[in-house]
Amino acid sequence: MFFRILMLVMGLYFINPVFADGWVDSNSTYDRYIGWACILGSSEVVGIHIYVDGVYVGGGNAGLLREYAVRDACGSPDSNHGF
Repeated sequence: MFFRILMLVMGLYFINPVFADGWVDSNSTYDRYIGWACILGSSEVVGIHIYVDGVYVGGGNAGLLREYAVRDACGSPDSNHGF
C-alpha cells in the first residue's frame, strides 16, 4: 500500500509555515515502514510519525541515504532523507 505524505510543519516559534513532503514506499509483515520525508529546500533531518487508520504505530528520524531522485524532490543539497 502506498501513501502520499504531505505535511505542514510550523517553523521556529510557529511564525513561518514550512512545507514538507514525503512518501511511504512500503511496509512489511513486521510493520517496518520504508520511505522518505523532508522539509522542502532543506538538508535538515526531520522527525516522522506514522499513523495507520488514525492510530500511531511508530516514528523516528528521516536521515538515511536515499537515491538522487529524493534529493531532487526535496530541493536539497543531499539525499539523506530516508527512513
